[in-house]
Amino acid sequence: MSALPDWLLPLMGGNTIISATLGWAIPAMVARKKDAGDQANDLIGRLSVRLEAVEKGHETCQKETAELRAISVRNDIVIRLVVPELQRVAPYSSSLQQARDLLGAAFPVSIDTPADMLGMLGEIDTNSQR
Repeated sequence: MSALPDWLLPLMGGNTIISATLGWAIPAMVARKKDAGDQANDLIGRLSVRLEAVEKGHETCQKETAELRAISVRNDIVIRLVVPELQRVAPYSSSLQQARDLLGAAFPVSIDTPADMLGMLGEIDTNSQR
């Protein structure tokens, strides 16, 4: 029988070890990639559900804001119509005086102020800002 060269046995052992390692490592890496893909898909699914909930909440807020603005405009008109009439009926009423003080910032000029007086008030404001 012929003798095997000294380098052949370690080479065959090294090839066997490398083959076994690759046989285990490649399927493990593929499985990890699948797991990572599944985790990414789960995360994307959860995020899309949350995004839909946030968008639905945003739409609800926009609708409620529009409704509140409509109510506010209606109340503004009512106040502008009713307060001057009440002031004519009871000009010395302390309750109306308090209401006028509270509403003064929101309604600086009474609705029944004549147009020429409004023009003069505008000129005064313009001159005072200079």
